[in-house]
Amino acid sequence: MAVTVKRPSLAKSRSPAKPRSLGRPRRPAKPVDPRDALLVAATQLFAARGFTGVSVRDIAAAAKVNHGLVHRHFGSKEALLRAVMQRQADQLAAAAGESIALGDANQTLTARLFAATQARAAYWRILARWLLDGRDPRELQLDFPTLRRLIDNRASQRQEPREAAAVDIVTLVAAAMGFLIFEPFLRAASDLDRQPADKLRQAFVQRLAEMADR
Repeated sequence: MAVTVKRPSLAKSRSPAKPRSLGRPRRPAKPVDPRDALLVAATQLFAARGFTGVSVRDIAAAAKVNHGLVHRHFGSKEALLRAVMQRQADQLAAAAGESIALGDANQTLTARLFAATQARAAYWRILARWLLDGRDPRELQLDFPTLRRLIDNRASQRQEPREAAAVDIVTLVAAAMGFLIFEPFLRAASDLDRQPADKLRQAFVQRLAEMADR
């Protein structure tokens, strides 16, 4: 009688599968503040199209929120515009206040404020569009902290009546904002467009600072 001998299986035993490494758990994305998202979107749109060229739905779509949140957080499109301008104005006033508190010379203060204003193009673009539409600037801002601080600082430095200091500051601010708004025209009309833009701006700020020292 033949005896059958079982041979050991040649198949390799499979080791138990290692669990997949899932790595570090992802942190949940920081929720977007709808109010801040609306302010950012409104700032960009108002600067590009003006107040009348933008609807509440346009702003909400750009902010990726429901349009009802505009009324919930601000009450109206007009109130949202005022909030946009007030935030920009507060940032400029903070830059002015810090420079004044540090006792910066007029040239440093002038250069710093020009750079801060230039960096906030949305502010002066919205303001320019608003004024060209014949609107009152007091509808945009209840207070004008940057000008107030500059005027008070100059009156204190020069020991002169506030009205005289106000005229000086208004002249300087008018020159600065006029340059920012009309720079392309000024460059073309004066043949200064052959110079690098940065070089021309530096020269302008230098002249502006010299005016501030007079």
